[in-house]
Amino acid sequence: MKPSIQIRAVKSDDEKQLCEIIREAWNYQCYSRKKHVIDAIVNHILLEYAMEQSYMRVAVQGDRILGLLMGRNEESYSRRQVMRYWPKRILLSIYLRGTQVGRRYLKKQPHGKSGRSTPVAEL
Repeated sequence: MKPSIQIRAVKSDDEKQLCEIIREAWNYQCYSRKKHVIDAIVNHILLEYAMEQSYMRVAVQGDRILGLLMGRNEESYSRRQVMRYWPKRILLSIYLRGTQVGRRYLKKQPHGKSGRSTPVAEL
């Protein structure tokens, strides 16, 4: 049986459409397709985090991040800079956590050694 992906409830039509693309692409047993899935999440999804009593909101459109709000700081980062701070493992886990596929995927990924890794369970 092919692994399937469970998508959380979303409100906007754009997110619904993207979630369908992610679900469809993830069902392919092909690394290149899965890489596109990860890139789609990085490039188009709105991620919301609560961390260290500050709320960060990262809005991604195309290859540019529109804004990163953390406390009172507001900055704009390129996709490359974002990938440095938010590993693909973390971004993908948002959609895979709680699923068997997600648990298998996350077990294979080593934790970052930078000293500031965000536990998946706390996202």
